[in-house]
Amino acid sequence: MLTNPVRLFLVMNRLIPVTCFVCFSLSPTCSVSQVALQKKIAVRQVVCPKVCLGESTYKIAFSLPIGAALLPESGTVIGDSIVGIRAFPSNKVTIKVTFADASVKDTTINLPLCDPFIPTEPLVTSEIICRDSAIPALVAFVQPEAVVDWYDSPTGGNQLAVAKDRFLPTNTGNYYAQSRVVESGCMSQTRGRGSVVINEASKKCIVATTSRRQ
Repeated sequence: MLTNPVRLFLVMNRLIPVTCFVCFSLSPTCSVSQVALQKKIAVRQVVCPKVCLGESTYKIAFSLPIGAALLPESGTVIGDSIVGIRAFPSNKVTIKVTFADASVKDTTINLPLCDPFIPTEPLVTSEIICRDSAIPALVAFVQPEAVVDWYDSPTGGNQLAVAKDRFLPTNTGNYYAQSRVVESGCMSQTRGRGSVVINEASKKCIVATTSRRQ
């Protein structure tokens, strides 16, 4: 039964939250009953598909009241997440939640439109060195969201380094840097070129550093 807040304080000699009055006879702290009375799913995170890696489904991380269970119209429940959710055709998913008291509620969650962020190609330094000089590192400058992968060819080719802004070549020649967003796997459509060349143009060796895109 409901308990007056003043009487409750006098009897218990402690302050009980108003939300606990309805379940005072069950538990003075009311922690379990409060959760049971919420009757809603709490969405903690909606994870977009990594379309650049070929993914097409969403993931939802959620919290449920104690004793509740859910059945999504799309996807599979694994632990506290729903994986494999397909957005088409409505960009939303309906979840049927059955609570501890056997009541059932449908909850519809809107799925965000996830346009992938495609990074631009890196700006890469080039080095002109003297014949007997040590080969310096090439440096690539990218957007904050991206990392740099290095290759020996403007397309395809062999990957020389992964997620490094600086690359130390073993020989002179051309090297290519490509931007990549770790979370989505999206890469720049082109690669930036950096080169290491020996200055043969004059008797007096001049060392220079330049930067350019492909």
